[in-house]
Amino acid sequence: QIGQRAILSVQDPIQLDDYSQPQPDLAILAYRDDFYRAGIPIADDVLIVIEVSDTTLDYDRKEKMPRYASAGIPELWIVNVTEQTIEQYTNPRQARYRTIQIVEHGDTLKAKTLNQLDIEVGRLM
Repeated sequence: QIGQRAILSVQDPIQLDDYSQPQPDLAILAYRDDFYRAGIPIADDVLIVIEVSDTTLDYDRKEKMPRYASAGIPELWIVNVTEQTIEQYTNPRQARYRTIQIVEHGDTLKAKTLNQLDIEVGRLM
């Protein structure tokens, strides 16, 4: 569904600031002709960050999420393996996301930052 509009990055670092370079499970990045060979993506390049969480759920929510929000990453998905849900976080401001949506098995997740990117939660689990 992403096609030529973006690049899917798997477990690669993102430079959020001078001190933070997390490696999300997946990141959907703005398209660049060099596919980021010239350097790692910065926060402004990131459209969606995706963390797949089972044993890392607390860490992803309490440690990574505030960093992503502080850096202005527009959309974060936490795939909660235990609950079989996807937590969609948008509208970042001051180290937190203002809008949270929980999408359950059987529902469709619609990306806010990439039009026409819809994922059926059941297919992802």
